[in-house]
Amino acid sequence: MCATCPVCESTNHYYLRRVFVSPDVPEAFHLLDRSFFLACRRCGTVFMYPPRVEAPQVSQDQTSSSYYRQMAAERDVAEEVVKAHVHHIQEPKYKTCLKFLQAHVDPAAHTRWLDIGSSGVPTAFPDFQFTTIETDPVAVRIGQNLYKKERIFCSTYEDFQSAQPFDGVLFHHSLYCMANPAAMLRKTFELLRPHGLLLVAISDFFMETTSTQDDGQFLRIEDVLRGDVMRVYFNRHSLEYLCNRLGFRLLRQDVMQHVRSNGEPWVSSRYMLFTRVENHADIQPDPDGLSASMRLCTSLTARLQNDLERITSESLAAFNRPDCYWVGDRELLFELSRFSPLDRITWAVDWDLPELSGTEIQGLHFGPMAEIPDEPDTVVIVASFLRAQQIEAVLRARLKQATFWLPTRRSALPGMRLANWGLSKALKFQQAP
Repeated sequence: MCATCPVCESTNHYYLRRVFVSPDVPEAFHLLDRSFFLACRRCGTVFMYPPRVEAPQVSQDQTSSSYYRQMAAERDVAEEVVKAHVHHIQEPKYKTCLKFLQAHVDPAAHTRWLDIGSSGVPTAFPDFQFTTIETDPVAVRIGQNLYKKERIFCSTYEDFQSAQPFDGVLFHHSLYCMANPAAMLRKTFELLRPHGLLLVAISDFFMETTSTQDDGQFLRIEDVLRGDVMRVYFNRHSLEYLCNRLGFRLLRQDVMQHVRSNGEPWVSSRYMLFTRVENHADIQPDPDGLSASMRLCTSLTARLQNDLERITSESLAAFNRPDCYWVGDRELLFELSRFSPLDRITWAVDWDLPELSGTEIQGLHFGPMAEIPDEPDTVVIVASFLRAQQIEAVLRARLKQATFWLPTRRSALPGMRLANWGLSKALKFQQAP
């Protein structure tokens, strides 16, 4: 089967990398066989191919179980993880969704809504009557205990049926999880009444919203490509083009800031509101939309590369000092020294050969770990994305007075570059407490 772009249906694309699982939990991180991230050469959309990684008998849009398993990081606490996700992730985000609806949708004219892929949070919305469907039975059971049980169903979108059309359909951070988003939008068109509304909310790099990370920055490819549960990376132009092609006209779009339950600002999402157009001939996709999509993707990735290089250069310059001892993974140390020579540090330590001394390799001077002085002005830079905590713990047992700086991100992906991407992560440090 030939890989086809889910937005423009082009078969002209290029390979980015293999798909990975659990990007934020290196202990559970692994690569999937025969599953790849591809980028369309026509519109720039990044998508996963093949679009389905479950067993053949599992429905195309049944991704929630994989999503919650990824968050659980292979621990036996899946139910606790789902409960925490509902209270600390879904509820704050749905509060933002309600604000958008109250600001831009008349509940008297659009009362009945269907939400795809949630545990039932919006069934508690005032003024709007929501039905929700979710494929993960644990999430459904938890939602039924918390919200309006009679309107929360365990079902795939493909199998869901309704005797009455809906006034609106909501994909709240779920459309990008669908293996075939075009098929899901066709289903949406069928379930909506004439002039019904479609609302799509997405939070990711290509939608020009803030990161899922607490610092709001994209510092590695795992912050951009979120593993096996996000299958299509829309941008505002590509999503509008796809929706136009399937009979929906854009009414408005807004980037909305989410707020945590404690009142702190959090991530943001782009909300795009469409209306169903009865005659498809009245809403032909703008051919410039694909060009605009490609230009935006190209601009965003170029800006990301510049940011990754700038941040890494600033980090190297800040700690290229005589009081600094760099300890970490040999290949990473070599990569960094090629990026910018670490020619002013006292010495570097190869974590796997800690006794290496008096050796200069690729312009990097190596010295023994045991001779790093335990003094107040000693600064230890831990150069490892995967083993930083382990290295720090061992060194702290001897270096009681030293200051430690660790990377702000963990990563199980080796190296700092990808062939068709460029720099895959930035090295940014934070002082360890």
